Parts: sequence; structure tokens; C-alpha cells
Amino acid sequence: MANTKKSMRMVYLETDSAGKSKRRAHSYTGLLPDADNASVKKAAKAIDDLGEKPATFVEVTTTEQLD
Repeated sequence: MANTKKSMRMVYLETDSAGKSKRRAHSYTGLLPDADNASVKKAAKAIDDLGEKPATFVEVTTTEQLD
């Protein structure tokens, strides 16, 4: 029996006042393993709408532990 987990990472690329690029990210774990891409995208948009700056991109990771 496989143990499947899904997580999402929202990445923000910014430039500071000195012109230096900065990268920050927020990770969200515990997503339903069977969530499809449309559902994850909808969740990411809802979270993104709560922030001041939009995410540059979203990464979704699915891991599966095989027994």
C-alpha cells in the first residue's frame, strides 16, 4: 500500500531597493493527495488573493512512499 502526500509551494520573486533579486516562498502541506491541478490552482489563487503581492509561480509536489 502506498502512502501519498501532496504539498504546494508559492514562490515570490522580488527586487529590493538596491536592485538585488530576492526569492521567498511559503509552503502548504497536507493537500488531499487526489486533488487535481484545477483544485490546487483554485486554492493557490484564493491564498494569493489574501496577500499584498502576487506569487510569481506555484510548485506542486506529490510524493509517494512505496512499501
